[in-house]
Amino acid sequence: MNERRLGPWRGFFSPGIYFSSGHCLWLYNWESTPVGPYTQAWVISPDEKRTLYVDPLEAGQTVCLFHEFDNVVGSDLTWGWSGSQALSVHMTATDETVLDLSITLSTPLAAKLLNGMIKSSPRPLAKTAPMLAVSQASLDILLGTNPLKITGSTETGKRYRSDADRLAVVAEASATLNGEDLGALTRPEREFSFGDAKTPNRPIFVFGTLNLEYPDS
Repeated sequence: MNERRLGPWRGFFSPGIYFSSGHCLWLYNWESTPVGPYTQAWVISPDEKRTLYVDPLEAGQTVCLFHEFDNVVGSDLTWGWSGSQALSVHMTATDETVLDLSITLSTPLAAKLLNGMIKSSPRPLAKTAPMLAVSQASLDILLGTNPLKITGSTETGKRYRSDADRLAVVAEASATLNGEDLGALTRPEREFSFGDAKTPNRPIFVFGTLNLEYPDS
């Protein structure tokens, strides 16, 4: 993978949280990117409609270089942490959609082992193909995140690689969308994918850098 063409998106993200209502939510909070900070909530409805809610709206042009959506909607996303384990997200969108989300994270022994591996691995070594393969296998075996892929291409053909500083597991989650309770956190009943990026069977949060193929990188 040509490092010179990959731009760093730093912050935290969750590539898919699935609820018993059939809704799947992907969350991204970027504190630093080649185009400035922005945040996103991707909502996949039970009928597979994909909506990008993005704050600010102008960042949607950048997001759509990498991913395809049925709708792109400007939004006001508010993120609040209580300590390092409890996150609340409130969203009001220009199409009058309102989303409220509460998440509790945990760091079970398997995640602690993976975080130890991350800290002890030199960054240049961690980016090599053999170590990426080891990292992928460790995620699958220790956290049960299959079919999540840490490296690959988006549906628009842009390459990506996830470089985690820390991982956490979603222990509890609840959400309402326009006042409708989305039900219990559960294992996905079907595959949700954006190219090689796929919703894991066990939802996680990744804190660190997502490297994306970007023209000006």
